[in-house]
Amino acid sequence: MKEEKIEYTVVRSARRTLSVTVRDGAVAVRAPYGMTDERIASFIESQRQWVLRQLARCARVSETFKAVREGRSILLFGKEKALVLGGAKNGETEETIVLKSLSAAKPYYMKTRAFLLVEKTAVLSVATGLHAEDVTVRDFKSRWGCCGADKKIRLNWRLLMLPVSLQEYVIVHELCHLVHLDHSALFWKEVEKFIPDYKTRRKQLKDYAFLTLMYR
Repeated sequence: MKEEKIEYTVVRSARRTLSVTVRDGAVAVRAPYGMTDERIASFIESQRQWVLRQLARCARVSETFKAVREGRSILLFGKEKALVLGGAKNGETEETIVLKSLSAAKPYYMKTRAFLLVEKTAVLSVATGLHAEDVTVRDFKSRWGCCGADKKIRLNWRLLMLPVSLQEYVIVHELCHLVHLDHSALFWKEVEKFIPDYKTRRKQLKDYAFLTLMYR
């Protein structure tokens, strides 16, 4: 049986190593300048099984959240609510959220619920004993949050769309960066102290990565 051909794009830069990413069903290879096409193709072949698993996951997620991707529903704390676009003003009922447009999701969620993420961080700070200098809710293009050397935590407003268990994972993740700024083994041990099943939650979080590309 002929093996499935993997389509991919190549992004060249002044780097030394090859890497492959699969996001939203698209495969991208990052390669050094001067790397031959044959070497890149060989690298992709060596990663075939992993790439195919990621593509299968993307397909599954795409089907699971089809209504969300098409703008017919919107997520709130991991649950889908019917979405009505074109309303005179933003608002909601128990089952439906009405927005002027998709881009109105950010200001609406920020206005009505962003404070909940700050409050949750305060609660988890007490539980972990890890306290940031400041916590703000922002808009990010590809990440759920960050913690800088200034010990300030910034969270993606789209966390409000995730199940509470994943919100907590992201917040604790950032709190643990107050101890270790990197992703070393010591960092992950710190995370595990507070979230023993962090590996499962981290994997589940990948299913929601498509949200970071929406509502702009």
